[in-house]
Order: sequence, then C-alpha cells, then structure tokens
Amino acid sequence: MQPTFESGDLVMARSQDSYGVGDIVLFAARTTPGHTANIVHRVIAVHADGSIVTQGDGRRTADGFDTTRRDIIGRVRWRIPHGATILHILSRWWVLALFTGGLVTARLWPGSQADDVLPGSDSLEPTAAIGC
Repeated sequence: MQPTFESGDLVMARSQDSYGVGDIVLFAARTTPGHTANIVHRVIAVHADGSIVTQGDGRRTADGFDTTRRDIIGRVRWRIPHGATILHILSRWWVLALFTGGLVTARLWPGSQADDVLPGSDSLEPTAAIGC
C-alpha cells in the first residue's frame, strides 16, 4: 500500500472524543526513554483496555508503540503537500534576507519608472490632485 502522506507534508489535526479504525491520527510516540516523536499513522485496532494499534500505510506490520488515547493529539483533517518543508525553508534567516534583497533590488533597479506613470497618461509629468 502506498503512503497517504509523505515526509515533509504539513497536516492539521483536531482532537476528538473517540477514534475508530481507519482514522488517520497524529500521536506522540515514545521512541526512547524521555523522548517522543510526532507520528501520523492509521488506526487499525482499538482494544477494550484503551490501547490503540496504529500502522503506517506504507508498512506491512503494525507499529510497536504502546499507544493510548492520551498519546493521540488529534485526527488529521487536511494536509498541504510539502508544506512543512516550505515552512522549514522559509524559517531560515538567509532565505528572508535573499527575498528582501531581491525585492529591494527589483524596486531600485535603474530605468524602472513604470510605477510612476498613471494609467492613461503618456507623460511622466507630476499631476495634482484636487480635494477638499
């Protein structure tokens, strides 16, 4: 089975009262003692004791996490493909510096007087506005 989500996708998850088989959920998995990782997988079983079994769509076997209702952050509502990757790139200071530098350069580039001409005007002569 192909994965529904790819690494780098941005997802929005919302908490709800209960989760059922087939729901795609975002949960905090205990990966090593004292550490957790946010994982998006599908619920494949909900047991009477409250344990929840999840499995990634691209995997052949169920996850080995001891997931409970408390670990689930929410059910995934929508995603933006590569959204997290884009946010990660935009959060870098040098990207903002390059973007700002590009805007300033484009605005100050010699010979760019197109912004000074009014629509329907053939000259660059200043015009006066009459107002109250």
